Amino acid sequence: MNVLQKILNVDQIRNTDGHTIQHTPITSLDLMENTAKSFVAAIQKNHDLKNKKIVLCCGAGNNGGDGLAVCRLLQNQGVSVKAILIQFKELLSKDCETNLKKLKEVQLLKAGDPLPDFSEADIIIDAVLGSGIRGAVTGFVADVITAINNAQAFVYAIDVPSGLPCDSLPTSNCIVKADLVVSFQRPKRSFFFPENSIYINNWKVVDIGLNEDFIQEQDSSHFIIDHRIAALVKRRPRQSHKGTYGHALLLAGSYGKMGAAILASKACLRSGVGLVTTSVPQCGYDILQISVPEALCLIDRHVNYIPPYHC
Repeated sequence: MNVLQKILNVDQIRNTDGHTIQHTPITSLDLMENTAKSFVAAIQKNHDLKNKKIVLCCGAGNNGGDGLAVCRLLQNQGVSVKAILIQFKELLSKDCETNLKKLKEVQLLKAGDPLPDFSEADIIIDAVLGSGIRGAVTGFVADVITAINNAQAFVYAIDVPSGLPCDSLPTSNCIVKADLVVSFQRPKRSFFFPENSIYINNWKVVDIGLNEDFIQEQDSSHFIIDHRIAALVKRRPRQSHKGTYGHALLLAGSYGKMGAAILASKACLRSGVGLVTTSVPQCGYDILQISVPEALCLIDRHVNYIPPYHC
């Protein structure tokens, strides 16, 4: 596996699904089953599901099909799960309908029905809307999302919180607020936008068997570092601060060449050091303060350059 893994947009993810199904001995239904198994394994590592009351809210598309498959797998393990299928369109996706038929009992919910009662739920699993969302969520589905957000339960989202676009900022705030999103094969671009942090408390990625070679061939300028590299990064205590991680001093820049001081200061800040002081000639003061306000600025007595000093 490559150390730098490409992050794909929605269309590229869809193409990867199709390529995997077309070029490997796996059907779309098999892929959905893999997805459900990976999701169940992920939440079992995070939660002891024994004696927990789980409500699983499903939509009519493939994200809902994933949810129905998850419900069946959990029920087969003796977990208390109630499945609700929200009928916001007339037809179910083919794989969603197949997984619906595999369940003995599913509550069907349509516009005008009372909203789900989540008061006794310990866990809510969101599988209402998937990665194909376009525009703001309105109507009855928006009411269901509001009810999920008002519940006191721990919320998991399958692949992406319902209502959250995968590649851009949302146009409304009607989005499931998930405690943990279990995303498939790659995180979504929108997971990294700070504005979306209120909808994603945490996320993790699970492998569902998509073709990695095909993913790496896609055109993308967005990457995530492989977990093998991330494991080498030292975790910082929550109560630590910038003074805990050292203070670097840079001597850089001259008249007409302040770009070097700016680039070096930014690189040093990214390296993990807590504080950076950049010493520049007097001509560079305004440039550095405007371009890299995070760095402390030390002004040399010389105007145009810092001469070599002899110790």
